[in-house]
Amino acid sequence: MSLGSNSSIVGPIVIGENTTIGDNVLIGPYTSIGSNCKIGNNSRILSSYIFNSVEIGANTAVSSAIIDNSTRIKDSCILETGTVIGPRVIIGEEVTVNSMVRIWPEVRVKNGTKVNENLGNEDFGNNIKGS
Repeated sequence: MSLGSNSSIVGPIVIGENTTIGDNVLIGPYTSIGSNCKIGNNSRILSSYIFNSVEIGANTAVSSAIIDNSTRIKDSCILETGTVIGPRVIIGEEVTVNSMVRIWPEVRVKNGTKVNENLGNEDFGNNIKGS
């Protein structure tokens, strides 16, 4: 793991191998970050589960979210409490994902979007009953 200057880690947390954390980053308690992840400068991650090979851009805030494998979140995004992001999703710059929203695998979210409802992907089915 590589930790940038002026960054803070407040445990308990778990961080996998080959993960890089930028400068001025806060990783808050009850966070799990997988292997081969990149966390951009000036980002805040609190009480979240981040799987392997996830990239989170600079100036991004993530709170109580789940982010699956190989997802890329670009700069200046906000993921509010309870969001669930599937694998291989690309979220553009300056995107806000509202609380409790789910984004299915391999969805692309355009820059500047405010996501306030679930985004499905027909290739994976969109049934969320019981989950």
